[in-house]
Formats: sequence, C-alpha cells, structure tokens
Amino acid sequence: MKDFLKQYQPKEMTVEQCYAAIQEIEVTECCHEDVAVFRASMPSELRPMAKKKIAALEKQIDALIPNEEEEEQLELEEAEQAGTRYIYARVSTQEQNVDQQAAHLLKTWSDAVVFKEKMTGATLDRPVLKDLEKQLKQGDSILVLSINRVGRNTEEIISFIAKMKKLGVSIHVQDLGYLDITHSAGKVVVATLAAVAELQREEILEKQRIGIARAKQEDAELVAQGKAKAKYKGKQQSAKTVKACKSAMEDIERGLSKQKAANANGIGIATLYRWIKQEELAAKFKQVDELVTVNKMTVDKACDLLSIDPKLFENWKKEQDK
Repeated sequence: MKDFLKQYQPKEMTVEQCYAAIQEIEVTECCHEDVAVFRASMPSELRPMAKKKIAALEKQIDALIPNEEEEEQLELEEAEQAGTRYIYARVSTQEQNVDQQAAHLLKTWSDAVVFKEKMTGATLDRPVLKDLEKQLKQGDSILVLSINRVGRNTEEIISFIAKMKKLGVSIHVQDLGYLDITHSAGKVVVATLAAVAELQREEILEKQRIGIARAKQEDAELVAQGKAKAKYKGKQQSAKTVKACKSAMEDIERGLSKQKAANANGIGIATLYRWIKQEELAAKFKQVDELVTVNKMTVDKACDLLSIDPKLFENWKKEQDK
C-alpha cells in the first residue's frame, strides 16, 4: 500500500484509472493505518466508487489480525493444557447429596481433582472453597454444575470470577454448555443470570415475609376472639439442627470461634446465633419459673428482675404445660 500511495498521483490520473488501480491492492500489503491514509488522499468523486473496496480491505485485515480477546483466549487454552482440572461440587444442607453432583461432573472431567462442600451459598467464605483456592495456579481450570454452585450473591460471584481471571484460572459451567465464565462473553451471562437469581430470591423472601405477617395477624385475631390458641410459631429448628448446634457449642468451649464451629458442624453462623439466643431465653424463662414457684415471687417482679417480657414468659409457660 505504501508503494502504491507513492505512485498514486490523482492529478495525473482519471477517476477510472484510479479505481482500476484500487482493485489491484492486496490486503497483505497494507494495514488499517494505510487504508485510513489512502481514504483521506482520495479525490471526493472517487470515494463512493472505492467505498466497497476499502470496506473489504478492512474486513480482510481484521481476519488476518487476531484481536486481544482471541489472543487472550488462545493463551488461556494453551495454559489449561498444562494445568490441573478441578471439580467443585456444592449443596446447601447436610441432608442433600453432594456425591451425586460430583459423580455427574466426573463424567465430563474424569481426571479432575474433586472438592465437595455442604454449605450455604449465601457467602463465599466457605472452608472447602478456600482450600480449593489455595491449590490453584495459572493454567488450572474449575468445573461447576451451575453458577449458583459458586454462590448466590451477584457482587461476590463477579468478584470471585475477576480474582480467578487475574490468577489465570478458568471456570467452566456445565449447565451453560461448559462456558468459561472468566471470558468476557461468560461474564456478561453470569452477571445477568446471577442478578435474575438474586431478584427471584428477594421475591421469594418478600412473599414469605407477607405470608408470615398475615399468619400472625390472623392468629392474633382468633386469639383475641377466644376462638383458638396461637398456631404460628415461626420456623422451628429440626432435631438434626439442634444436635449440630449443641456439637458446635462443645467446639466453642474447646476454643474454636463461632464461625469455625458452625462450619465444622455444617450449619450457618446465623443458625448457630439464633439457637444460642433461644437457649439463653429458655434459661431465663426457667429462672423466672423457679422464682415464681419456689420463691413465691410474682411473675411481673421475676420478669422485671431478669429483663423478660411477662407475655413471652406466659406463652412459654403455656407451651411447657401442654
């Protein structure tokens, strides 16, 4: 192209001669900068005639020169061939079967190192995921069943993906056709799906809050009318959860933090705090009951002494007497 530009003398050539010369330009002889210079030097009456030729040149140049995204993906694929494959399988509760999920993923990556976790996806602060992160190096790859197996919080998921991309680790999602979500196209999909999932969860929680409020209101009206006893008691912890909380408390007494004790026993930290609060309240109710029964103290005075709402104590007492 540079040689052609030197020879190209618009004043000495007709438009037809110029156009004929343009058709002889080979894409291998030029780059985008040359095309831009050529377009600028062209007489105005020739530009409409040469428009298609210039567009074709630029398109062919694009095909010959890989963009940054393509180069980056090629480098990543080369690194992956030398890296280690990992599978991260997660379920939210102890009752769910994580082995089945891991076995399903192993059908795709039979040579992968498997990490299995039973813990909520509400946070990325999960012990098994942390252990996996410690093993990772550039060129490694992770396979998960779906985006929500990584987590449920959109900001945390995007932050984790950025962290893995910086480390040179790819994350593939089976439910998305093994799409690498550290790649730009994958990140767009992730952000969209994670945001939708978060909105759906918020909608479910809002409906739940409305339902609870309605149940409490109906309960209060029936009790006030003397037609029924209160039925709504809120979410009750299962015997398995109670057992796990008691085990966690034993770990805490041995020196573990509440967070680590909860993780070790497969329960959320919020569940553990809620159980502790309920146990502390139950202990106070028992103290009030003892003060009333043994020390002949009035309920109001005993409750005042232990900073307890008398109505809460009376409800607890009714439950105990059933």
